[in-house]
Amino acid sequence: MTICRDRLLKQRLDILDQIANNPKADWRARVDAHHLAAEIFTAAMKFYTEGPAILARRHQFPRTSLTGAGLTGINLELRNPLPYSRQRYEQQEEEQEQ
Repeated sequence: MTICRDRLLKQRLDILDQIANNPKADWRARVDAHHLAAEIFTAAMKFYTEGPAILARRHQFPRTSLTGAGLTGINLELRNPLPYSRQRYEQQEEEQEQ
């Protein structure tokens, strides 16, 4: 994924340098180049936002003490609540009210 993302971003920079920011190019070609560069950037950003989710759906994490069986993502199984968890906070508020 990283190689593909880097190649897309390199192509985007080439388009911007050679066509979009070239004052000798036709104005329609320059506008189209800006649109294409924006679409390439959007596709590259999907690697950041959707890439981890796609990998998580396709590959399961191994079973450990912190993950549930057959999960496609990390699901922490904590035995004791955290010292500043919402549940603990609500319990402290109830105790203070009484």
